[in-house]
Amino acid sequence: MKKEEVKTENVPLLFLKVKSVPSGIEVYAKSEKLEAFFRAASGGQVAPSSENREVWTGEYYKTPRTVLQEDGKTFEFSKVGLEPMLNPENNWINLSFLRKKGLGEGVKFTFTGVYPKIVIRGFLKLASQAIKTLYLEQIKSTMVVVEISVKETEVV
Repeated sequence: MKKEEVKTENVPLLFLKVKSVPSGIEVYAKSEKLEAFFRAASGGQVAPSSENREVWTGEYYKTPRTVLQEDGKTFEFSKVGLEPMLNPENNWINLSFLRKKGLGEGVKFTFTGVYPKIVIRGFLKLASQAIKTLYLEQIKSTMVVVEISVKETEVV
């Protein structure tokens, strides 16, 4: 069996900017790769978020429930419209805003509330780990080759 060459490169996945504003935080996100992934996972189906309890509104890709876990951390992509930092202290983060239609061109949200710098740093750290996990577990192409053989013995 021929050994394949391993190639390593940095793949830009997401540009994320978080800025403190008087009403809370402003989040700007842009990613063509993530929008393409969620568009494909939804079969291109979009739905409007309802405006009754959500922090952000607009169209989002209707994907199956997406929750990833790694090292005791939970990365939620399914709580559409809710704020992203529901509980960063407990290693739980909501990144459903990445399913928003238009992410490839860039989208902006304002999340109202009080967000100390330590919470923002925790959010960015968890978001970075979550995006890397999503890429490695769901987006990146993987090929597994299995060769099964049996030793035959014949009694003569």
